[in-house]
Amino acid sequence: MTDVVGQADPFDPETRAKQYAAGTDEAWVAELLAARRDEIVNRWVEAARHQPFHAGRPERAVADHIPHLFDGLIALLRRRAAGDTDEPAPLEDPHVLEQARGHAADRFQQGLAAADIATEFRLLRQEIGRALRVHLDDQVHHLRPGASLEDLIGAELVVHDALDAAASLALAAFDEREADRRRLAA
Repeated sequence: MTDVVGQADPFDPETRAKQYAAGTDEAWVAELLAARRDEIVNRWVEAARHQPFHAGRPERAVADHIPHLFDGLIALLRRRAAGDTDEPAPLEDPHVLEQARGHAADRFQQGLAAADIATEFRLLRQEIGRALRVHLDDQVHHLRPGASLEDLIGAELVVHDALDAAASLALAAFDEREADRRRLAA
């Protein structure tokens, strides 16, 4: 959505995070997350396994699409850091959306509700935030001269926006599924 002079609409939820994160260097954040990938995914699996919707069947808390979704988030940050001006808004990143759709579809087939799937995306966001905070001191003060909190916050805005898109997709898929169910029942 653009305003009358061709500028991005500052109130469009599809592009706000991209606008707010403009000018930040997310490369070091992407590298920090890439270095902590296995830790983040393993902690996500453990947290998901302990959710009530996986009670009695913790083996359902598998990371089929989550590692690929996570890799998509890192790739998104790297492309933004490389200055890809044609980069879509985080909510529109094709790889992130594909993995989010796949995760939601698998979870619906396992009998999870949309809120459960949104909780799994929420857990991933929390694990990413935890890793950034735990390892931030190493990056900002020791390993990466010039790294700033502005960069970190910009990267977090992008990641949060992409995960919000993932949760929105889960809800949209649930709505479609319910509409199909109602049509078949009618």
